[in-house]
Amino acid sequence: MIPRLLSFGVLLAVGVFSQDATTVGPIIVHTETSVVVNTEISVIVNTDVIVIVNTEVNTVLPTEIPSVASTVWSTLFPSEGLTTPTTVAPPVEPTEPPEDPRCTPGCTFEPTILDSATLKYFPKNCSTVCSASALYIGYETDLTEKQMIDTLKNMKHLVGDLIVTRSKYKTARFLASLESVDCYNYGFFKFTLNDKMTEIGLPNLTNVSCRIHISSNNNLTRLNMPQVIPILSTYANYSTIDVEISYSAPSFCITIQEMSNLMTYEYIKFSLITGSYCAVSSNSTSTEKKTCDLQNYTWSNMSTECVNVHGDVIINYENQDLAYMFESVESIFGSLIIYGTNLTSIDFLGKLEHIISLTEEQPALIVEMNSILSNVSFPSLQRIQSRAYVPVLFNNNSVSLLKDPSYCYDIRNSVTTSDTWIVKFDDQVCEDVEKAAAASVVKDKSTRGAHLQLFLITIVSIGVLFNF
Repeated sequence: MIPRLLSFGVLLAVGVFSQDATTVGPIIVHTETSVVVNTEISVIVNTDVIVIVNTEVNTVLPTEIPSVASTVWSTLFPSEGLTTPTTVAPPVEPTEPPEDPRCTPGCTFEPTILDSATLKYFPKNCSTVCSASALYIGYETDLTEKQMIDTLKNMKHLVGDLIVTRSKYKTARFLASLESVDCYNYGFFKFTLNDKMTEIGLPNLTNVSCRIHISSNNNLTRLNMPQVIPILSTYANYSTIDVEISYSAPSFCITIQEMSNLMTYEYIKFSLITGSYCAVSSNSTSTEKKTCDLQNYTWSNMSTECVNVHGDVIINYENQDLAYMFESVESIFGSLIIYGTNLTSIDFLGKLEHIISLTEEQPALIVEMNSILSNVSFPSLQRIQSRAYVPVLFNNNSVSLLKDPSYCYDIRNSVTTSDTWIVKFDDQVCEDVEKAAAASVVKDKSTRGAHLQLFLITIVSIGVLFNF
C-alpha cells in the first residue's frame, strides 16, 4: 500500500509507519515558529500511513504525543482507526550528523535548546560546532547576554540549523564570531517573533547554506549582516536557497550591500522582502561597485560610472537625453519607469542585470506611452523583484512591440522559467501576445489578398472597357 500523507494546520510528517514498524525516532520537526525537540515515539497503526504530529516546543510531552496523533487521525479520518500504546519507549540519544567530516568527536551539541540546563553540554572550545538537530535559542533560553557571549565566542562555524525565536535578546551579537552556517541548503537560518530584537548583528557571518527566514520581529530596524552571502553547501544536493525578510519594524531598512550579497547567485530565490533601502551617500564607494543615490540628487550630479543606483529611475520626455548616463548601471534598487518618451531603443540599458523594488504594490519595470519605442531588449537582465503581482508592465507603446512576441518572451525568460504572469504587454501575457500577433499576420495576408483581387478586377475591367 502506498503511504498517505496527512497534513493539517501546522502538522508536519515525522515518520512512516507500517504494520511491522512501531517505533520512530529521534526526530526534529520545523514549523514556521517552533521546533519539536528529539523524542522517541512508539505507535501502532493498522494500515501503512504517514502520521503527522507537531506542536509548539515543550507544549506536548513525549507521553502525550501518541494520544495527540490518535486525536488528529480520528478527527480527519473517523472511519479509520489508529491505536496507540499506553507507554512510550525510553528516549534515544541523538547522534552526530552522519558522514560529515567537519563533525569531530566532542564538538557536537546533543541537546536542541540552549539554556541553563543544557549549557554544560555545549562544546565551548570548538571552532566548528555540529548540532544533532538544530541550535535553538528561544523563550526557554534563560541565559544572560554575558553567558551567551562566553558560551558562543569560539564558535566560528555551525553545522546544523540556527533558530532564534521568541527570545528575550535585543541583538544576536553573542554570535558575533560566527562565520558560516551550513544547514545542507534545506534547513533554516531563522529569526522570528523576537519582539525585543532591534538588529540581528552578525558582522562576521559570511556563508549561509540555509533557507533564510527573518520575519515578524516587530522592533527589528537593521540586519547588520554586511557580509552574508547565501551559498550552496558542498555536502548536499538540494540546489535551491530561498530568502524571506519580512514584517519587521516600520522603520526597517536593508543596505545596498546586504541586498547585493543576497542576490549574488542566480539560484537564490526571494520569496518576500519587505521594508525599504537604507540611505546611502552620494556616489558612494563604500562597496566594490560605485553606488549612486537618485533620491536626494539630480541626474546632472550623478556619475556616469554608476554600477548600482539607489532610488526609482524615471525616464521621461524631459530627461531622455541624459539616459546615456545609465550605460554602466548593473543594478537598480528601486523601479525603472520609462514614460512618454521619444526613444526608439533602450540600448543604453545593455548592462542592466537586476531591478529590485521594495515599494509595496509598485511594479519593478514600467514602460508606458512611448509611441515610437521599437527595441526593448535587456540582454543582461537576470532578476526582477517586486511586491506587485505583475512586476513588469508595458502599456500603450509602439504597435511593433505587440507584433513581435519575442520582446515579451525575452524579458520573461531572463528572470523566470515558471511564472508566466509576471510580464504583461497591454494586459496580455506573452502567450496571448503571440496569439494576437499570429492572428494579425493572418488578417494582414487576408486583407492583402482581397486588395490584390480587387486590383486585378479593376485592371481587367479597365481593359475590357477600352477594348470596346
